[in-house]
Amino acid sequence: MSVLYIPPSFLFTYLLVFSLTLLNTSSTCLAITTNATRRQPQLSIDYYAKSCSQLEQLVGSVTLEQYKEAPVSGPATIRLFFHDCFVAGCDGSILISAKPGSKLLAEKDAEDNKDLRVEGFEVIRKAKALVESKCPGVVSCADILAIAARDFVHLAGGPYYQVKKGRWDGKLSMASRVPSNIPRANSTIDQIIKLFNSKGLTIEDLVVLSGAHTIGFAHCKQFLSRLYNYHGTKQPDSGIDPRLLKALRMSCPQFGGNVDIVAPFDVTTPFLFDHAYYENLEAKLGLLASDQALFLDPRTKPIVQSLAQDKQKFFQAFSAAMDKMGSIGVKTGTRLEMVTNNTNIICHVSKFDGKMNFNHWNIQMDTFFKARDLYICVTNEVPKGANDYTKRRYSNALAMRAVVQRVTSASVDVEGRIVSEIGPGLLALVGIHDSDTDSDADYICRKVLNMRLFPNDISGKGWDLNVMQRNYEVLLVSQFTLYGFLKGNKPDFHVAMPPQRAKPFYASLVHKFRQSYNPDAIKDGVFGAMMKVNLINDGPVTMQLDSLQSPKNTTEVVEES
Repeated sequence: MSVLYIPPSFLFTYLLVFSLTLLNTSSTCLAITTNATRRQPQLSIDYYAKSCSQLEQLVGSVTLEQYKEAPVSGPATIRLFFHDCFVAGCDGSILISAKPGSKLLAEKDAEDNKDLRVEGFEVIRKAKALVESKCPGVVSCADILAIAARDFVHLAGGPYYQVKKGRWDGKLSMASRVPSNIPRANSTIDQIIKLFNSKGLTIEDLVVLSGAHTIGFAHCKQFLSRLYNYHGTKQPDSGIDPRLLKALRMSCPQFGGNVDIVAPFDVTTPFLFDHAYYENLEAKLGLLASDQALFLDPRTKPIVQSLAQDKQKFFQAFSAAMDKMGSIGVKTGTRLEMVTNNTNIICHVSKFDGKMNFNHWNIQMDTFFKARDLYICVTNEVPKGANDYTKRRYSNALAMRAVVQRVTSASVDVEGRIVSEIGPGLLALVGIHDSDTDSDADYICRKVLNMRLFPNDISGKGWDLNVMQRNYEVLLVSQFTLYGFLKGNKPDFHVAMPPQRAKPFYASLVHKFRQSYNPDAIKDGVFGAMMKVNLINDGPVTMQLDSLQSPKNTTEVVEES
């Protein structure tokens, strides 16, 4: 699910106090050896600069692969980081498993943590194994968890921020510490503010970190009382939009419902890390009572309103708040033991105005209910093995997109006047996603200029030379419709970057091309104009590039005769 999502305790009003000391020395998480001299760590960005300089690249390779295979790993890992830091500090103790047969409970065994998804644990297990193979006995699981959480925020469209490192893994994990340190879905604002203050976090930090609910899901049991018996009134919460109420009731009956049913925290853009979470609160579309309460309380409402108006402000504040949360209670430590599992999600959703197929987020949405673009998802866990089409759909959904055609000539006409034209070379139609950054632009620039789409007349090889080696030209044309999709029969382009931001971003992309190649060989159209693009496709050869893809997975070139 996501950072602040937490289920209520099922059976107990309190938990017995247990402590757990690890005895198993074959554990996977080992920051330092047990006979090393203990010191209080000082967190710094370059903590592993000498001992494991490739750390972030190693972890990044795992998070990218996991995100492509199971995007639910993103909110699962972000939530895992929150649960780790809020209980006894950011020390990786959430990863400790009790010894088989033991009556002692670790943090992950607490009722409040039983809904933590296995994908989050699996990410850290894989990343730790890779890091250990390159930098044995050096890097803590606590640091790997902090880096992985940042990576997933960015992969889902959110900000990229530097992660300070130097945390030591803890050796104690106590279930009894969990209930009083994790907010619940029905917690009041007073309770949550008090809890955050106890961690050194402000009211603004509370509202900003709650924005992690822009991705992830919650089970019906977390909001069921809002739908049928809010605060014992036998009536639904009057603070919930009627359309959302109707949609949720369709999937979450008061009695006898499927315990595996979930709904997205952000019902308008459930798969994108953006600021729509706050806009939803303003529109009474918050899923949990604790979410919607942020807009109702005078102490938090102005912050919600401010963040709803400015995504970049939210991104900056979220980066700072994650850094602040990541410094809670850092300590020395030794060994951890993890048990992981492999499951995935397949969603089956109902749609108000008919049925359609909608594969997204490694979740197969057979049909969905729609009311002001509200997505309600009914899921059941199944073993991994979702079809390749499902996996590809979302892995490419947050990327800059370029459709590249090999041409003998191409031109752009605006109002009857040719504004750009090239001879032999490449025509690249460029779609800019709302979450794109300079790294996406760098990737597209590098790949377009280096794609070996041209024959070598000397060697006779058909796919041997790039556009620069042939001294050919490149015509770039901005095309936001590459990020369009149909709602019924009407096109929707809301995931494309808005024009006021896309124009300077596209200009910077053109500049990157001219810096990387002969400036006179790079031509472009007129941003925002109604253009007529004329071309003669040579082959024809057409290739689609998406910046989130790894080079090995780029679309194959197709040549037809």
